Amino acid sequence: MGRRAAGKSRVPPGRRRPSRVVSLFLLALGVQAALVATTLFVVVLVPPEREQPDFGASQTIHLPQRQLEHQQAVAAFEQVAQAPLAMEKVRLEEVTPEALPDVPALPSMNLSPATPSAASPAATALLGAAGFGSQLGDLGGEASSVSLLGVEDRAERILIVLDVSRSVVNAMASAGQPIEQIREETLALIEGLNANTLFGLLQHSRQYELFRDYLLPATVANKAAARRWMRTEFETAGSLSGQKYEGEDGVAAVLEAAFDLRPQVIFLLSDGSYQRTRPGGGQETIPWRELEERVQLRQDQLERPARLHTIGFAVDEDDRSGFRRLARRNGGRSEFYDE
Repeated sequence: MGRRAAGKSRVPPGRRRPSRVVSLFLLALGVQAALVATTLFVVVLVPPEREQPDFGASQTIHLPQRQLEHQQAVAAFEQVAQAPLAMEKVRLEEVTPEALPDVPALPSMNLSPATPSAASPAATALLGAAGFGSQLGDLGGEASSVSLLGVEDRAERILIVLDVSRSVVNAMASAGQPIEQIREETLALIEGLNANTLFGLLQHSRQYELFRDYLLPATVANKAAARRWMRTEFETAGSLSGQKYEGEDGVAAVLEAAFDLRPQVIFLLSDGSYQRTRPGGGQETIPWRELEERVQLRQDQLERPARLHTIGFAVDEDDRSGFRRLARRNGGRSEFYDE
């Protein structure tokens, strides 16, 4: 017993032999190190034989899925859709009899309907009384060729302004043109107007009086009314009776009223001697320059300036130049009748 014990090798206390697990761990580390070395050799040292990738885009365009589905559905519908039915044309000969009956004989009648060229006089009067006369007078008309005491023109809207003051009556008598003859010349002009030409009459001394407050068409009834007014209301004694209104008087106020009617042609008959009442009383002569400026101001308010013709009777030299200038600046003509 004592020898066996002496023959065995003994491990000193505190030291043990390496275990089997440690040996396997070291073996695994060695294998991994070998794999890493092989990978580095292949990736780094050995060049790749394949080509580099091409990043270019192809020319083929792929439509969205919903658009492709729509096109497919349209194509399928066209394939199954039937062609429209062909309808045979109906010919008139097939639905009508071969011969139509004769038209029965009708009695002959001569129809000649009368179409009024303008509104009736009663309707015109009612419009004027209701305040619509000015709107009616604003309507366009038919142009007429007119001539008054040697002055000719052509227009659709005509206004005649007659000075009936005492000085005009005397001047016309001296010129061999009595004021009654002026009345007849005016009526002759009105009689020659077309039915759709609009006309108006205005007589004045210091103040004025209108035939109507608007221009009205030259119908048969309106011409008759103008004749009656000229026979009964036209003043030949040299003044207006019963015509009084507040405000300015004289020819400047008269022309303001004339332009309110918006005529295309104005005939102004006078002796050229114009006065007005002063604010404090008395009278004064109206300067021609002031009259021209006021007329120009009203002309600027019209769509088309009106032509202003002046016809003078026994006009003195100073007023004659003013008459000519007033007509020339407003596209009109001047005519004078002397003693």
